[in-house]
Amino acid sequence: MDILAVRFPHRKELITSGKPMQDHEVFDSAGLIDLVIAEVKYGPCRLNGPWTRPPDQNMHRVLYAIGAFDPSHVPTVAESLYREGCYADQTFRVRLFAIGAEKTPWLLPGVAQLTWHEILKFIYCRLNLYKEHKAHHEQWDRDGKWLYGISTKYSVNAADFANAVKTAMENYVHADRRIDR
Repeated sequence: MDILAVRFPHRKELITSGKPMQDHEVFDSAGLIDLVIAEVKYGPCRLNGPWTRPPDQNMHRVLYAIGAFDPSHVPTVAESLYREGCYADQTFRVRLFAIGAEKTPWLLPGVAQLTWHEILKFIYCRLNLYKEHKAHHEQWDRDGKWLYGISTKYSVNAADFANAVKTAMENYVHADRRIDR
């Protein structure tokens, strides 16, 4: 697991500004609390073995550690994640995410797949559509600041932004694992 996240159903940013930020459609939770367990890959979208082998009970361990479900309900949630890649009830939606260079047809149908192209396009649009708000980012970590800098450098072209970030990712993966900033 590379990312463990929770997203609340009424999350809004800049709601009082008259220009509220729109979230990516993958996070339209229909009023449910969204729990995300994600694997991030440089290559094709895929899940590591621990998330695909029910006998290992890794899903159970993560769900117990999160603490969102009564312990007696964890096996039901885990079984659904292993079988379908997702689970939902009246309060929660739990999904496995696979992030990578390209989507793959062999993952379970409930696994949400996002490509780097989709993610970088979203980041680029977010940083450019809300420039006046995102310009104040001294609290961001260096990666966020670096992405902001690249987005302003390529402010007229999302493809150039995506290519610059992908090149940095490629250099990181294939060289000394350091993104030039």
